[in-house]
Amino acid sequence: MVTVIDKYTIVQHVSRLLSTAEGRVYIICPYIRLPEFLKFDLDLTNPMYKDIQINIIIGKNQLDQDTYEYFSRRKNVHIYFCKELHSKIYLNDKYGIIGSMNLYKYSINNNIETGVYFTQEEDVYMECFMKISFIMKHSKIYCHNSVQHV
Repeated sequence: MVTVIDKYTIVQHVSRLLSTAEGRVYIICPYIRLPEFLKFDLDLTNPMYKDIQINIIIGKNQLDQDTYEYFSRRKNVHIYFCKELHSKIYLNDKYGIIGSMNLYKYSINNNIETGVYFTQEEDVYMECFMKISFIMKHSKIYCHNSVQHV
């Protein structure tokens, strides 16, 4: 199912990325400063998610200290930097979102945001996964906290 969604639905799906994932999560977003409710919803400290590999690609600027510490303390999180990144893609094993929204409290509270939601059964899912692979190949490791390599 492919559906155009608003910012509230984007936030709902992003907050469930981990709880619905089976193996991998991709967060591709130039600007990330997670609001507290998203830190709570993503709950990277939950032992249930210890086997899920989380790949984050940022761009434009560095993570703020609080967000960096939140992600870098987790063993299963890999952070990459791509200077040219403008894409916003959120993907797990079951669904994905391509949209306009950065993971910033300001964007969530103030901007008019739109996205496209799709499930793994759609052709766009594999196309999106291929685009993520391309972006990762053009990214540099920013923080790598695992013995596994992406």
